[in-house]
Order: sequence, then C-alpha cells, then structure tokens
Amino acid sequence: MKILFLAMFVFLAPEAQSEELDDATKQALAETQAMLTDATARAKAMANDPQAQALTKQLNTVTKGDQAKQAEMYQLSSEIFSKMVQESNGDMEKLTKLLQEAQKNPEAFGKTLTEEQRQRVRKLAGEH
Repeated sequence: MKILFLAMFVFLAPEAQSEELDDATKQALAETQAMLTDATARAKAMANDPQAQALTKQLNTVTKGDQAKQAEMYQLSSEIFSKMVQESNGDMEKLTKLLQEAQKNPEAFGKTLTEEQRQRVRKLAGEH
C-alpha cells in the first residue's frame, strides 16, 4: 500500500511554478489541495483522465472501497505535496526532481515525512 500511496501522490502532483510562492503558485497549490481533499472536485478533475481513473480503481481495490482510508490518503497527499512545493519554492524543476527522487527511492522519501505523517502512512498500510 505504501507504493500505491506514493504512486497516487506523485501522479496527482500538478505543475508548480516560479522561484517563490507567488500568487499564481499559491492559487495552484490551493486548487490542488482542494481537488485532493474534496471528493466531488477530485471526481470532476479525474473524469476525463484514463490514467487517473485507473489509479482510482487501484486505490479502491487496495482500500477495499473504504472511503475513510481513501479520504485520509488524499488528505495526507495534499499535506505532503504542500510541503514539497514549499521546499522547492514553487520551482517546477526542483519539484520535479523531488518527485522523481521519491519515485526512485520511496524509503528515503518516507524518511522526509514527519513522524506523524509516517504513522499515518503505516496506519493506512495496516502496519500500525
């Protein structure tokens, strides 16, 4: 489940822009977080994206349709993505590099999470 969580997070991460978090980047981040945390907005955003639909189907299978687990995964993804945008100062190149590194080494990526976030991931993975 940890790999699916990372895949979901990395796949759903949209483009970020600019050096500092300017107004456009802040707005894009807010919209992304809203999409990740609001089921209706998420469904609308994914409606015409076969890759997102496949990921959602896989997420449903892994969570056995548990809507609470899915909501927690999206909430956690939103929080982590926000942190990554902040760390990259909204720079798309830096953000892309962070996402690629996370894909290559999920274990190292996990170590960048807060203890509370790691506990939440473990709980979602059924590893309490």
